[in-house]
Amino acid sequence: MNAMDVVNRLLDRRWRGIDGKGRYDVVMFLGTGYILQSQLLAALKHFAPDVRTLSLDPFYQPNADFSFPNLDERDWEELFRAIIESLRSRR
Repeated sequence: MNAMDVVNRLLDRRWRGIDGKGRYDVVMFLGTGYILQSQLLAALKHFAPDVRTLSLDPFYQPNADFSFPNLDERDWEELFRAIIESLRSRR
């Protein structure tokens, strides 16, 4: 599924998810274009406020519930690796 299709499904309260077990409550964005991501996040913010949104790209996204500040590539990579390691250590 492309990003727009996923967001359209998240906006549909009747959608039961890919696995059929129910709606999702968190969605993460990484690697989509800034403008597209901004529009997708705005749609979720206004029409699916119960879905928490995270933008993991190195640019601030004002419509996301969580977003990094504007970072240069080196700082973003260092922070992103720290997050990955933190998640690995929780297994």
